This record gives sequence, C-alpha cells and structure tokens, in this order.
Amino acid sequence: MKTEETLTLSSKMLAAVDELKRLVLDRYPDAQFRLGRGPDEPEAVHLKAIVDVDDLDEVADLIIDRMMQFQIDDALPIWVIPVHPIERSIAMLEARKKGKAPLPTALLR
Repeated sequence: MKTEETLTLSSKMLAAVDELKRLVLDRYPDAQFRLGRGPDEPEAVHLKAIVDVDDLDEVADLIIDRMMQFQIDDALPIWVIPVHPIERSIAMLEARKKGKAPLPTALLR
C-alpha cells in the first residue's frame, strides 16, 4: 500500500498548487486533492483533483490554461490530473459489467 509522501516544495510551486486548487474549488467546492511526485519524473508535481462530475474534461478545461502558464512561463513542472472518487469509479465499472452504463462522454468525441 502506498502512503502519502512528504513533499518539500518551493514557495513558487506552493503558490501554483494553491492557485490551481482554488480554480477547481471555486467550481467544485467538494473537490479533494492528493499531491505527489511524478512516478517517471521525480521533479514533477502531480496534483490529483478528485471530483465527482460526469465529464472530467470539465475540470481540465478550468485549469489547463493556467497550468500551462506555470509550466511554460515559470518553468514549474506541475500537472493537474482530474480523477473520479473511488466510489464513483467502482460504480461505473460495475454498471459496465452489467451492460447498463453508457460510454464516458470523453470517448464519444
């Protein structure tokens, strides 16, 4: 079982994390977050935004421009990864097994 790691972040990175969280929370106040390092890029910071929403692209649309500004203009290796809560993911898998769930909207594009 993997445990949350303790991260030491620069003040610039902390400010970026806080701003990206705020962008998500302004639209989805029940969102939760997990912060960690990239498994293939230890210098990268991954901010998982756990949001109970049908289409995770809606969350990505909120943060993509600002995240890219941090990456390009400030050279901050930060990535926001929207994910469903585990309970929703399990329910979606069970519904698919029973043939009762439509394809996720992201696959219909």
